[in-house]
Amino acid sequence: MESPSINHTITTLIAVNATWDEWSPWSLCSSTCGRGYRSRTRTCSPPQFGGHPCDGPEKQTKFCNIAVCPVDGVWNEWSNWSSCSTSCSNGTMQRTRECNGPSYGGSECRGEWLETVDCFLGDCPVDGKWQPWSLWSGCSKTCGGGSQQRNRICYGPFFGGKPCPAEREEVRSCNEKKCPEPHEICAEDNFSNVVWKMTPAGDTAAVRCPPNAMAQRGLVGDGVSEVMTKLRVTSSDGTSYSGDLLAMVDVLKNMTEIFRRAYYSPSSADMRNFVQSVSNLLMEENRERWEEAQLLGPNIKELFRLVEDFVDVIGLRMKDFQDMYEVTDNLVLSVHKRPVAGHADIGFPMKGWRGMADWARSSEDRVTIPKNILVRGSVSWAATVCHNGDYGNDLCRRVLDVCDRHRFVQKPGQHSESAAKQHGPQLQGSVSDDQAHPGLPLCSSGS
Repeated sequence: MESPSINHTITTLIAVNATWDEWSPWSLCSSTCGRGYRSRTRTCSPPQFGGHPCDGPEKQTKFCNIAVCPVDGVWNEWSNWSSCSTSCSNGTMQRTRECNGPSYGGSECRGEWLETVDCFLGDCPVDGKWQPWSLWSGCSKTCGGGSQQRNRICYGPFFGGKPCPAEREEVRSCNEKKCPEPHEICAEDNFSNVVWKMTPAGDTAAVRCPPNAMAQRGLVGDGVSEVMTKLRVTSSDGTSYSGDLLAMVDVLKNMTEIFRRAYYSPSSADMRNFVQSVSNLLMEENRERWEEAQLLGPNIKELFRLVEDFVDVIGLRMKDFQDMYEVTDNLVLSVHKRPVAGHADIGFPMKGWRGMADWARSSEDRVTIPKNILVRGSVSWAATVCHNGDYGNDLCRRVLDVCDRHRFVQKPGQHSESAAKQHGPQLQGSVSDDQAHPGLPLCSSGS
């Protein structure tokens, strides 16, 4: 048998080195702005049969800069707070901050650049402010130089403000005219009637006692207080007519004579009754009764004289007092009795009405008399009704002393009409018997 034949083939292997494939395209830039990079890669075919590996980098990178990137604004730190905008009361404080940037189209800083807060540094001082002046006070004196004041109020100051400037009170002089000599209280061995001077309203009328004046002493004033009381009652009951009123004036005048001649010291009640009687004679309630006979005008002087004499007697008897008389435009006679301490006023308000004489300018409730009227004048006439009264002829002579001194004496039973015819038109309107007030002390014609 044949032996198989063996063919031996020997193959020799050749080493194959690794090789790179082509580079890939470059990638896009990694950033849209500012600095970025892009890359490319390649693939290595592996070596064979002991070939060499690929030599070199598998990836390549390079930087790219397409455009500058925008930068947004960034706030810096806040500043310190400012001082308060006011030095007092309410104000504000502020602080600020700055924005750093933006650039290259970046965004502005968001938020406020200014902050404001309230502040209060206490109430502001308020300076004092004067209120309007008050009215001037009355003058401290009626003559001889007085003073009057006015005041104002300072509102404030507050919270440390300044006080009101200047003074809160003003004083000015007033009534600088020289005072007339005061009426002296005559000594017992002297006597003086008070004489009205031509005295302007607001002035004081007074005279000195004549050095040669002598006092008179005579009868005591029996029953005077009772007569004064009856006069007050009669003059205040509102039923008297003109004849009664004239009689009352005459009785008051004779009372004053009794005070003087008899060294009779009027009591407080006597003085009150006297003043009230005079006031009653002048009250507005008697307007129509006075007007009937138009008797007020001619008798104003008599009333003045009556008041003067009465005041003089009071002054003569009361040595601690001093008499002063003040005349006003509206004819108000104020008799000021001024003792050592304090004073009391006796006022005689005289209201005007229709039917007066020409010198009396009447209004609804006032009367003004020219200053030249205020002088002592004699009474041109007087009328009194005499009748058998309650006191007897002796007392009637001493107290009234009218029957032998007056032009007109109405006898018992005589009607006022016949009396008026006998004595003229001045007595028209006199009271008739049935109208005469029973309280008047009257004399018969034979006394």
